This record gives sequence, structure tokens and C-alpha cells, in this order.
Amino acid sequence: MTADGIACDVSQLEQVETLAEYATRQYGRFDVWVNNAGLTPPYGPAMHVSPNAFLRTVNANIIGTYHGSLVAMRVFLSEAAGKLINVLGRGSDGRTSVMQTAYASSKPGCALSPSTWQPTTRIPA
Repeated sequence: MTADGIACDVSQLEQVETLAEYATRQYGRFDVWVNNAGLTPPYGPAMHVSPNAFLRTVNANIIGTYHGSLVAMRVFLSEAAGKLINVLGRGSDGRTSVMQTAYASSKPGCALSPSTWQPTTRIPA
């Protein structure tokens, strides 16, 4: 078995679509999609976190999970098969992560993501 991949900024939908296209070209299809990208910085009190750093973290953690889920579900629904896995990380259960304002704010949103896809995307067994 071999592993392969390309660099991808998950906050950019076009790059996530390119990643899926690459996997399909290389291997014919993909059966499992794992959303595992995320940023933990910046560390420190909320008042000392720059808005740009906060947004980079939120965009990677929330928007990236959305982009990956969207792209994967498009493929899975068209093939009537597939498994979407979201790696949630610390804070997804609502417990705070000290000095990680952006990270701690983003993870509960990722925890809700899988349940929001289910009502309209059930794939027959």
C-alpha cells in the first residue's frame, strides 16, 4: 500500500475540490474521507489574539470541515457509498481549552457538523 497526497488549504473550497479530483484520478475513487485538518494557535488571552489569527483558525477548523464534508458527500451520494469521518479534537465536547480562544470556539461547531448532513444524505445500504 502506498500513500499519496497534495497540499491543500481546506479553507479554500477550490483546493478541497482539487484534492478530491486528484484522489479520483490517482485511484479511481475514494471510499473514505477524513476531515482532520485544523489549527490550534494562537495561544493567549482573547484580548491579545489578533482578528486575523482568530479567523485563520476558525476558517481552517469550521469552514475546512464544511468544505471537506461538502466535497465528500457530493461524491458519496453520486456513488451511493462512502464514509465521512470528522476528527473533532479537544473542545468538541464543549469543555474549554485554556488560552485557545479561537480553537475552543471552533470545535463545538465541528461536532455538530455530522448530524446536520444526515437527514438529507442517507445512503441506502
